[in-house]
Amino acid sequence: MFRTICTFARFVRIPTSTLLRQGGVKCWSIGGASSFTRGFCDKNHGGIPPCKNQGQAKMVEVHEGVRPLTWLLGQWESIEAKGSYPNTNSFNYTETLKVTHLGQPVLNFYSETWLEGLPFHDETGFIKMKQGTSRVAYICAQNIGLVEIEEGELDGTSIEFIPEEPSVLRTSFGTKALGATALKRTFRLDSEGILEQIVYMSTFKVPMTKHLHVKYKKRDTANL
Repeated sequence: MFRTICTFARFVRIPTSTLLRQGGVKCWSIGGASSFTRGFCDKNHGGIPPCKNQGQAKMVEVHEGVRPLTWLLGQWESIEAKGSYPNTNSFNYTETLKVTHLGQPVLNFYSETWLEGLPFHDETGFIKMKQGTSRVAYICAQNIGLVEIEEGELDGTSIEFIPEEPSVLRTSFGTKALGATALKRTFRLDSEGILEQIVYMSTFKVPMTKHLHVKYKKRDTANL
C-alpha cells in the first residue's frame, strides 16, 4: 500500500512502512516530509496537501498471532555484553535492540553493536510464530553478509532457538571463508525485567560454542 504525496508520486511513492512507527500509524504531513520532498513539491506541485487526519495517530494492536511474544517488545540497551570464542581474545561491547510491530503477525527487530565506541555489527529481521503452536522462527540478516534462520519453542518468557538446515547463507564476497556455519540463541526475560540473550556459533573449524552473552534493560516502552 502506498500514499501519494504529490503528482510526482507516479514516480516517487511513500511506502506504508515509512508511515508506521513502533505500532502506530501516523498520517503523512508537511512536517513529516523530507526537506528535499517538500522543496520539490512546493516548487513543482504547489506543496504537499496535508491529510484529513493530520496530527492524529491511530494505534495498531498487537496481532493475536504474536501476542505471546509481547515481552520482547521495546527498546533495549545492554547493561552487560561479553563475547568470546576459541583462539580469539574475549571482548566487551555495547548493544541496542529495538523490537517493534506493525499490527502484523510478526515482530520486527533491529540491533546495533559498538566495540570500543565504534560501530561494529548490525542485524535486522523478524520473529514470528506458527499459528496455534508455540513454534517460533527467528529470521535475521547481518551487515557482514550473512542471513540466518533459527526455530525454537516458546516457554513462558523464554525461547531457545536452534539452527534450521541450511542455517546460514552468505554472500559470495565480503564474508570470511571460514566464518560461521550455524548459530543458535536463547532469549529469556527474568522476573526483574532483564532481557538476556545467549548466542552460540559453529564454524568450519570449531563446533557449536558459546560466543555472546548480553543482558538488556528496557529503555522506553512508549508507542509500542
